[in-house]
Amino acid sequence: GLLSARLSSERLRQQAAQREALANFLRIASHDLKNPLQAIENCVKILERLPKEKQAPVLEMLLGASGRAKELIVNYLDIATIEGGKPLEVKWESIELAGLVDEEIRFLRAAQREQMEKITVVNEVQGVLRGDARKIRQVLANLLSNAVKYSPDGGEVHLRREQNKILVSDQGVGISPENQQKLFSAFE
Repeated sequence: GLLSARLSSERLRQQAAQREALANFLRIASHDLKNPLQAIENCVKILERLPKEKQAPVLEMLLGASGRAKELIVNYLDIATIEGGKPLEVKWESIELAGLVDEEIRFLRAAQREQMEKITVVNEVQGVLRGDARKIRQVLANLLSNAVKYSPDGGEVHLRREQNKILVSDQGVGISPENQQKLFSAFE
């Protein structure tokens, strides 16, 4: 009876942990999808006010934002692949970094228009890097989005390259010591 009770208790604990992990994942997925969906909404509002001959650039941003939402779903499938114990595929290619960074900045201008108007973003990233463009874009989008989000009004966000690293710096308050301990935990 004691063994049965302990097994039941352990099963309940595992189920609770799985539910909590799923809830964390859903919170992160919701947060990540918010930017491309906000960009889509902003573009639609702009399109409604523009004459037909000026709609092309906004339609391009709209398609870009919907592509990013699809890309996030692929990224979540990558997580499922890793969690399932399978190796993650890397598509090696030469990436022109200045263009990639400029593309992310343009996307953020559409997604976080109000905040982007209050800060200056300086892109000093140059050169070519070998890597997986989708995965580099994912990390860059996350870092840049957080830098913009937590920068004070009138602040600056700087992007530069140092060897094979892209450094993103801002003038925000930083990450508290207790949250620094969680940086490399799943979904933190």
